[in-house]
Amino acid sequence: MGPLEGVRVLDLTSMVSGPVATMMLADQGADVIKVEPLAGEQMRFMGSGHGGIPAVFWSCNRGKRSIALDLKSEGGRKVLWDLIRQTEVLVQNFRPGAMERMGFGEAAVRAEHPDIVYVSISGFGEQGPYAHKRVYDPVIQALSGATDIQMNRETGRPGMFRIIVADKVTSLTAAQAITAALFHRLRTGEGQHLRLSMLDALVAFFWPEGMGGLTYGDREFDVRREQGTQDLVYETRDGFITAGGGLGQGVGRHVPRPRARGPARGRTLRDELRPHPARGGAQADHGRGDREVGLGRDPRAPRQPLRGARQRHAHRGK
Repeated sequence: MGPLEGVRVLDLTSMVSGPVATMMLADQGADVIKVEPLAGEQMRFMGSGHGGIPAVFWSCNRGKRSIALDLKSEGGRKVLWDLIRQTEVLVQNFRPGAMERMGFGEAAVRAEHPDIVYVSISGFGEQGPYAHKRVYDPVIQALSGATDIQMNRETGRPGMFRIIVADKVTSLTAAQAITAALFHRLRTGEGQHLRLSMLDALVAFFWPEGMGGLTYGDREFDVRREQGTQDLVYETRDGFITAGGGLGQGVGRHVPRPRARGPARGRTLRDELRPHPARGGAQADHGRGDREVGLGRDPRAPRQPLRGARQRHAHRGK
């Protein structure tokens, strides 16, 4: 039994940003009912299927129940209203204004179901020059600065994340916001209208390191020069490795080894990289057996308790 057992979610979304959000709610125990047009949601027709269901559709909609409705017909509209009255959460990602034109906008739904959590997912928000334009993940990547973050540092050519990162970040944001709204509803009895845009979600996701140079208006800097957006991939004799923090900066430089003895003293990290005999990966040899690059201790050595841990544990037990 998941934490959302007994919560019904009405899913009027398509493609990825909405369906993955409601899929995660289903994973947590919610009863998710997906409303599709009579011909089926367009993701059902993308790629080859197994048993008639493409992998991409299954991956975005597992754990749900589906119903096909013609929302232009009186019968289909009546069924949807019946479902709305029995649900806690409604999620839709039509273009702004579409739900209002169909008669299922937030105000109309709340008049029938005052404490519902109503979720609207859009590409660019509900206002502005792009609000009613079609939206696709690559467009959001370009407008959010993702292509600049992924730029090839040698050629200057912008690059894309080779996954639909904007859709899926929006899904994660929506799922978290929905559970928070359900918690608010449990405590206060009030429903909320959650408005999310893919552009806002991706910019916020990138902000700590990708947009950090804009955080302080009077002290802007080029974030591409900072550690968080560097290409921390290094070529070795037998392949590639990645290393973070000070270790990555030390590749090719002298690495002080105060306790080193014999040949290890004065060598650089690149000098010390060599194939691991079992896995073929780059390893570091410090004269005390093989240790994975980046680890500060021998993994075979017994772990030592933190200083003061026993005292604190004893204090808690009193």
